[in-house]
Amino acid sequence: MASALTRAGTGVMQLISDVYQSADDELVARELDLLGRNRELLDAIADWNAAGATVRAQVAVRPIGVLLGLGASANPLAFSPTYRSFRDLPLAERAGALRDPDVRATVLAEHGAIAPADFIGLIHSGYDRMYPLGERPDYEPTPERSVAGLAASSGRPANEVLYDLLTERDGAALLYLPLMNYARGDLEDVREMITSPHSIFGLSDAGAHCNAISDATYPTTAIAHWTRDRTRGETLGLEFVVHQQTQRTAEHVGWFDRGVVAPGYLADLNVIDHDAIAVQSPELVADLPAGGTRLLQRAVGYDATIKRGVAIAEGGELTGERPGRLVRGPQKA
Repeated sequence: MASALTRAGTGVMQLISDVYQSADDELVARELDLLGRNRELLDAIADWNAAGATVRAQVAVRPIGVLLGLGASANPLAFSPTYRSFRDLPLAERAGALRDPDVRATVLAEHGAIAPADFIGLIHSGYDRMYPLGERPDYEPTPERSVAGLAASSGRPANEVLYDLLTERDGAALLYLPLMNYARGDLEDVREMITSPHSIFGLSDAGAHCNAISDATYPTTAIAHWTRDRTRGETLGLEFVVHQQTQRTAEHVGWFDRGVVAPGYLADLNVIDHDAIAVQSPELVADLPAGGTRLLQRAVGYDATIKRGVAIAEGGELTGERPGRLVRGPQKA
C-alpha cells in the first residue's frame, strides 16, 4: 500500500499496532515498551519532519476504550451459564430476570468462580477501570468513581456493584472501560500529546466495533471537556481546539479548500452554543439492516451545521439538504 501511494505521489498512511494480540511475548514487550515512551515517539517525529517528511502523531482526545453492557458486545456477565440461558430475551426482560434474587445470587456465584486473563479479564472483572457513564459522561473520571471505588465506599463486593449497575435503566446502562491513554488515571499525558506541534486530533475505528465502541463524538468532547469542563488539569483555548479539528487536519490530508472562515473557502461551518455543547450517554439502537444494533451517542449545543453554505442541520435536527459530495484526493486552495 505504501508503494502505491509513492507511485501516486499523494495520500496519507495511518499506522496502529495490533501487537497486543501477538503470542510472541518478546515482540509484545519490545513493542509496548516503544509505544509506552510517547515522548520518544514525538521526538522521532520531530526529527523526521526536520528531515523533510510530513509526519503527525494522531492522538485521541479522550481515553481509548470499550463500552460494557447487557446489550453491548462486551458484557461482563456473559461468562455465566445462567445468564447465557436467557440472553436471547429482549433487553428489558433480561434485566428484569437478572433482578430476581435467586438468579442474581447464581449469576454472581458463577461470575466469581472464573478469572479470565488479559483483555478478557478486564471485561470480566477490571473493576478499578470500569466507570458508570451517567447521563453526561465524564471522560476523565476519578478512581473513587470506578466500580472498585464505589464498592469500597459502600462496603460491598465489587461484582455486586457491577451487577446492579448493569441492570439499571432496564439493562440499557453502560460502563466505560478505558484501555489506553489512561494509565495514570487522568488525561495529563493526552494533554501533552495533543498540544505537541507534531500531532493532530483523531482516531478511526471505521465502524468495525459498533456494539462496543462509540467514538464519533470526539470532536464534541474536544470542545466541551478541553475548553470548558476540565477540572483535573489545564484546559485548552477554544481557538486552538477548533483549529486542530478543522484547518490543521484538512491541510494534513491535502484539502486546502476548507478549514478556515475566509473568502474563497468552502462555507463548512458549525454554529455552537459554547455553554451548552455536550455529549450524552451512548445508547444502543437497532437501525442497521436485519435489525442489527449499534451504539449511538448524541450531542447537544449545535445550533446549526452548514455545508457549502447550506444548512444541513438546525437546532439538532436534519433539514433534509445534502449538498456534500465525494472528495477524491487533494483539493487546491
